[in-house]
Amino acid sequence: MQYPQSSLAGFTFIYVLGILLGMVIAISQVFSTEILLIEGLSHLFILVIWGFFFLPQSQKEEAGNRIQTAGYLHTLIGFASALILLGSSAFNQGELNAILYPLGSALSTSIVGWLLGGEISSLGENYEKKRVKSEFQQLIDEIQEFTGAIQEVHSTYLSTMTQVYRSYRQLQEEQENLLRQHQDLQSRIMEETQNFHYNLFTTNTEATQELNQLFTQSSERLQELETLVARTTEEMKHLDPLLDSFSQLKNNSDLATNNLAEVAQASRRTAQYLNESQALMRELEKLLDYITTVKTS
Repeated sequence: MQYPQSSLAGFTFIYVLGILLGMVIAISQVFSTEILLIEGLSHLFILVIWGFFFLPQSQKEEAGNRIQTAGYLHTLIGFASALILLGSSAFNQGELNAILYPLGSALSTSIVGWLLGGEISSLGENYEKKRVKSEFQQLIDEIQEFTGAIQEVHSTYLSTMTQVYRSYRQLQEEQENLLRQHQDLQSRIMEETQNFHYNLFTTNTEATQELNQLFTQSSERLQELETLVARTTEEMKHLDPLLDSFSQLKNNSDLATNNLAEVAQASRRTAQYLNESQALMRELEKLLDYITTVKTS
């Protein structure tokens, strides 16, 4: 239900107007004492109806306090009217009845004001309590929701960190495995390379020694052949021992033939060495290609 903003202002206006009207009636002594009772009760009932039906719950506590105050003020107004009557006339039985009526009416307004005003005030207090309780409950619900959100975020954070740590450990293990494989591969490559260089050096050394030996033997045979040729030439100058020269020439020719055969054998050995060197070079090229492939992968 929507309440106009002027409800409390109108209620205050009626409250003040009723009190002032009661004071005028009590002080003027123009109207009968019944009028003071009717005005006080009517004023209180108007305030009660206004407070119950035309004011929001948040303003009922203030309205109830004012209704109680109005009842108390009407009681004071009634006592004031009785005192005025007591001071303005002689004291007899008729005047005593006139004095007692305002006193009774004053007590009636006080009872009505405190009774109904307390009820309206309690409605406002209950409303405030319910409102505060509702706000506290809403605050508690928001705190619980916030706490649940924090717990969910914390759980998600822990789960994410655990997953990241496991992924990191797995990656680290893979890197260690790859590093060990790489080290093993390098060790094998170094071993193969050292073996290849050792075999190549040994083969080259042996081939060089054989070539040197063959060249030395060939040089010796050539020197012997030159010596024989020179001797033959010198002997041919003398025709007397011609037959002996031809025999010697035959022997020299046989020796030269043998030397040439040894040279041919050395050439064959040299060719074999070159073939072996070419085979070693092909193996070296394969090894270099394998190393390049490993580095590229």
